[in-house]
Amino acid sequence: MATRQLWIISLVLCSALPSAATVNWKLTVTNNIQAYQHDCVIINCTFEYNNCTEEQKKIQSTPEKGIWMKKEGMDVNLYHPNSSQIHSDFRGRTELLGNISQKNCTLKINNLRKTDAGQYIFRVEGITTKGGICHYRYIEQPVKLKVFNKDTRPVITMDEVKVGSLATVTCSINYTCVSNPPDLNWSHEQRENDSIYKNRHGDQWILTSILTFQTQESDLDTMINCTAKYNLSSSGYEEKKESTLLKLGYPPRIKEESACSKNQCVCVVDSRPPSVIRWLSSDGKSVISNISAKEYKVEYELNILDVNVGVLYCEAINRHGKSTVSFSLGSSLGFLYIVISGFAVLIIILLAAIFYMWRFRIQKEKWVPFFCLP
Repeated sequence: MATRQLWIISLVLCSALPSAATVNWKLTVTNNIQAYQHDCVIINCTFEYNNCTEEQKKIQSTPEKGIWMKKEGMDVNLYHPNSSQIHSDFRGRTELLGNISQKNCTLKINNLRKTDAGQYIFRVEGITTKGGICHYRYIEQPVKLKVFNKDTRPVITMDEVKVGSLATVTCSINYTCVSNPPDLNWSHEQRENDSIYKNRHGDQWILTSILTFQTQESDLDTMINCTAKYNLSSSGYEEKKESTLLKLGYPPRIKEESACSKNQCVCVVDSRPPSVIRWLSSDGKSVISNISAKEYKVEYELNILDVNVGVLYCEAINRHGKSTVSFSLGSSLGFLYIVISGFAVLIIILLAAIFYMWRFRIQKEKWVPFFCLP
């Protein structure tokens, strides 16, 4: 009895399982792919192939032919082993990279066009042992292709460095045609090293060129170019160029025209990036005045009539260094003090003379001899 129940349960479970014909028809692809116009795209693809069935009996067959179709109003062949069966829009631009007998259906489309965007279906065909054709369309696993204009340019990145040190500049570009990547070229001829790296990011690849060179004064205000050159197969070449100003800096330079007059001092500073400039008193620490410059070259003035010191310091600081220059105010301020003191003494003497004359006059008017009294 128990054996019979076990047999019934097994029969029910087996009948609930899907047939081999539906289990093994499987396609492994990336369902959503993005690519660039004029580039190529590779659709990596593998498939599972089941024997065809006829009246519930398996008929041995092997896959022999792979066909890729684009779903439109009517399906069109974008790849077929017989090139005459390929639609004219795709003829000469598609090739099957995979081996159908090894269940590899990888497809390559060259020189992509905007009109290539859409859904793609793979179909496999095989010959049965009875001479018939066994075929299957993987309509439940389409590939959706989006084609973008290749208006993106290379991206250049660089951190600011001090003039005279090594600079590292990076140029990167995205592409989808792994078998035909673009070339990256630099306009800067003096180079210590130029390295190329490839990294995969989803369906796209990132090509990166790293340029290293010794900077010098002549590189200031110099543009550097990175050009990506694409091979468009039969259509020739296409170039995309990006430029950037070399990011170079140097510590503050206090210019020779910096000087002090009788009324003010001027500190002329040239630096990249702009500096924080400070006027310091004789001890070199106490800040009299300061500014954060907005430009590379600035003239920072200080009115010294309100400053009672013998020596002033102008100090400029940025991320690359510091520069300090001292100014002696002894001669100019001494002369100024003498002039001011002289005027003060003259004024005091004049006021004293006026006062004494006034007192003398008052006393003279009040004094009368006693014999003149009434």
